[in-house]
Amino acid sequence: MSPFRLVVVESSAKIAKVSKYLGPGFKVVATLGHFRDLPEDELGVETSTWRLDYVLQASKQGVVSKLKQAAEGATEVLLATDADREGEAISWHVAQVLGLKAPRRVRFREITAKALKQAVAEAAPLDLHLVDAQQARRVVDRLVGYQVSPLLRAFGSNHSAGRVQSPTLQVVVKRELEREAFKAVPFWTLTAFYEGFEATAARQNATGEWAPARFESQQAAVDAEKTAREVGHQVEALDTQRVEVKPKAPFTTSTMQQSASAQLGFKPKQTMQLAQALFEKGVITYHRTDSVALSDEAIELARTIIAAHRSELLPEQPPRYRSASDAQEAHEAIRPTAATVDSDTTLSAEEEQLLGLIHRRFLASQCKPSLVERTVARIVAGPVRFLATGNVVVFDGFRAFLQADEDSADLETATPEEPKLPRLKLQQQLPVRRLELRGDKTKSPPRFTQATLIKEMTRLGIGRPSTLEPTLSTLFERTYLAEEKKAVLPTPRGRVVAAALCAAFPDLMEAAFTAQMEERLDEVAGGRRDWRLELTQWHRPFEKQLQRATGTIAAWYNAHREWVDTVSDAPKSTGKSCPRCSKELLLKTGKNGAFLSCSGYPTCSYSVDPSARASTLPCPVCAGPMEEVDGKYGKRARCVREGCTGRADTSSTTEHQCPMCAGALRDKGEFLGCSHYPSCKFSIDKSALTKAVKKSRRCPRCQQLLVEKRGPRGKFVGCITFPRCRHAEDAKAPVAEARHG
Repeated sequence: MSPFRLVVVESSAKIAKVSKYLGPGFKVVATLGHFRDLPEDELGVETSTWRLDYVLQASKQGVVSKLKQAAEGATEVLLATDADREGEAISWHVAQVLGLKAPRRVRFREITAKALKQAVAEAAPLDLHLVDAQQARRVVDRLVGYQVSPLLRAFGSNHSAGRVQSPTLQVVVKRELEREAFKAVPFWTLTAFYEGFEATAARQNATGEWAPARFESQQAAVDAEKTAREVGHQVEALDTQRVEVKPKAPFTTSTMQQSASAQLGFKPKQTMQLAQALFEKGVITYHRTDSVALSDEAIELARTIIAAHRSELLPEQPPRYRSASDAQEAHEAIRPTAATVDSDTTLSAEEEQLLGLIHRRFLASQCKPSLVERTVARIVAGPVRFLATGNVVVFDGFRAFLQADEDSADLETATPEEPKLPRLKLQQQLPVRRLELRGDKTKSPPRFTQATLIKEMTRLGIGRPSTLEPTLSTLFERTYLAEEKKAVLPTPRGRVVAAALCAAFPDLMEAAFTAQMEERLDEVAGGRRDWRLELTQWHRPFEKQLQRATGTIAAWYNAHREWVDTVSDAPKSTGKSCPRCSKELLLKTGKNGAFLSCSGYPTCSYSVDPSARASTLPCPVCAGPMEEVDGKYGKRARCVREGCTGRADTSSTTEHQCPMCAGALRDKGEFLGCSHYPSCKFSIDKSALTKAVKKSRRCPRCQQLLVEKRGPRGKFVGCITFPRCRHAEDAKAPVAEARHG
């Protein structure tokens, strides 16, 4: 076999493109994402030393075997996972598993021949600071998930808490509380309609500026209308200014999700799936980024396209955009990798839509500003003043590359352009066509959409590009959030969990605290902080809250029992006492249905089927009290004492006799079983026996009942004592054609 260099990527979807562009001499394999992580069944974190116990994921054993096999024959291993913290960590794990002494890291942010070959030529050592930052995040996520989530069992099943998830839930809950506390205030507005335009009654504000007026009483509005109706209207002031509107920066992950929602109706999860596909097809740059920077090569690409289509829009100097202080400047904004898509690359209709949005934003970001002529006219009508505004676009600038309202599409609602005003002169008299008085009320803060929630998370500094959409997905999967006509609102379940967590872990639920943690972890990534020291400083107050949390949540639960009971899957009060510790039993719902559980859990682990009732039988092991339940396999009794394995079969006997040993058959729920079990293991389905008794067909060999059975070849009729008697007949054959043997 010819010598080759092994290139390790994350996604198998990249293998074909990367192999094609790198050419012969390279072999490309994929890790299929993370393959080594903390164990699922234990914490895996030693908090005194911050030693982490990594294990190979069971489902990825085959992947690791292929990696090792491929590496054995390679002259060099190049680690080319995604160019972010997660990708750096995956490369580090590959190096650990393969035992690479001097691992070489290949970082590319677009899948093109030039970018890949340049990345290979510039292969560098692993950035261990990025690895440390990822490990610190993973530890915090693990400690919060494994140590806080179990405390929420008091509120039902399938609950979880998270470093980003929980404060995001609280953001939505707080908005809902603001809406509920909001008191609408009535107000009135007055509009004058003139020839070709309209104006709104205005007042001077505290700074002396004229602004649209809201009349606090209907009488004041009526008085103003009466005055304006009785006097002439005249242009008192005109102010015309040319306003330069600069283009927005190219997309980050957050702004791409917002615009895709507003313009294309895509939800964040769908947007990220499409962007992932576009990146893997080599059509756009890496799509998980908080940077708005563009490389010199990218700027030149944009300027070439603009010059070819609308050279008058090309500025002398290319616009440069500065990212937020916490952005990863080594990254680029999301942009197309070329002016056109290769003919051999196939895109779906939705992929083309998203690519078009990215392409237009990229080009617009490198165009001249738009020039708008803004005119404000102030009209006097006795003591009443009216304001009319109008905009006229005198130079399209960057807008030429955008579709309607696309420049204001970071939110769900784009602001339409104001209408043009006719030519007006000072002191000009204006005939009034009509006056209109409108009553309205102040509006409560709007609910978030998924897109505006991501915008708010970004503004607050909660999470990073790779965690924004997954956080929302988790909140919806846990049914903490719901949607009504695109509006996001907390469910009763989500509100209860958020309130309980606020009581026990106020820091965890505080957006500012989470944002500060993100900033410190960014400093770890930059090599300015030690990750273990940072974890220690975070863990000390967290551990104190954790020690008090069980009691805090229990107290909160008891104080808000009626509220908790409104949640459909939350534990319900029963008024029954635990037979072990006398605390109240709660009705809970698990994956196997409803059950009773002691409210003292985990101190008391007693749980039982809701059908449980006291039994008159003593325990055959310890002579203690027993309880009887209606199980899936009939009635049974068990000892209620902790650790005792005493059991008794209390299922009722039936009129049917066991054909094997003549013992009575017991009712086992779905079937009948011999009362001499386990010495006799005969059992039969109830419906099969009922049908056999009704037909009353007898085995010609032993005169026992013939029952319908199912084998590899389909249905057949056989002796009820099978396998003792192996007589069988075709189920469809008449009795006369019965087979013997």
